[in-house]
Amino acid sequence: MKIFICFLFISIYTTGFSQDIRILYDSVDVTGQTIVVKTVPDSSYQTPFSIFNNSNTKKIYTSRRILHKKLMTDYSVLYGLDILHYPPYSDSIYTPTDTFELKPHQYLSPGFSSFGLTAYLFTGATCDDFLVSYELVDAITSSKSLIHIHYMCVTGINAVEKDKIKSNMYPNPASSLVTIDYELDYPIKNARLEFINILGRSTGSVVITEGKGKITMDTATLPPGIYLCAFVIDNQVVHAEKLMVTRTD
Repeated sequence: MKIFICFLFISIYTTGFSQDIRILYDSVDVTGQTIVVKTVPDSSYQTPFSIFNNSNTKKIYTSRRILHKKLMTDYSVLYGLDILHYPPYSDSIYTPTDTFELKPHQYLSPGFSSFGLTAYLFTGATCDDFLVSYELVDAITSSKSLIHIHYMCVTGINAVEKDKIKSNMYPNPASSLVTIDYELDYPIKNARLEFINILGRSTGSVVITEGKGKITMDTATLPPGIYLCAFVIDNQVVHAEKLMVTRTD
C-alpha cells in the first residue's frame, strides 16, 4: 500500500461562504475549490490543509464532512481537525459536535502533528470515483468555508514508483509482533520506518540503514486499531501499508 500527497485543483464559485476562515495548501488559498486526487486500488492518501483566520475577531467554528456518493465497503474516509481526529463513518453527512477556536489572524498548519485540516482516504481492492466536501462552519454567523476533494480513480500511474519499493508485512492483523520484509530502490539516506496511529502521531520508528532487510516491531503495547507503517526518506513518506492491531485475550 502506498500513501500519496498529490492533487490538482479547480476553482468554483464561492458566493455566500465565509471570507474570514480560509483553507490553504502550501500557502495558496484554495477555499471553495475542488482538489482532484488521483487514486489507485489498495493505497492510502492524505491531503493536508492549513486554516487561517483572516479577520480581526476570534472565530468559533464547527466542521462537517459530506460524502456525495455511497462508499464502497472496503473504502475508508476520515479526517483530522486541530487536535482531534475523527474515525471513518459511512453516513453521507457527518457533523461532529466539537467546536474550535481561531484567534484573530491565527494560522493552523497541517501535518502528522495534527493542527489544520487533514483528509485521509484508504482505498480498497477496486477503484472508484467520488466527491467529499469538508465544511468549516462559523458557530455565530453559520457562514461556511469549504473544500471539495474529488478522488479520481486512474490506472497505470505510479507503476515506476511502486517498483521502487517492495514490502511484505505479517501477520496482519497483529496482536503481539509484526514483521516487515522490505526492499528499497531508493538512496538509503535519512530513511526510517515510522508507525503512525489514527491520530496522525508517531508511536515508534526504526532507522533503516540497508536497502533490503527485515524489521520486527512489538505491537503488544499498542492500543487496538488502525496504524500506518510508513517508509520515510528525507522526511517524506514514500510508501505506507495499513496495519490492524488486535488483542487475542
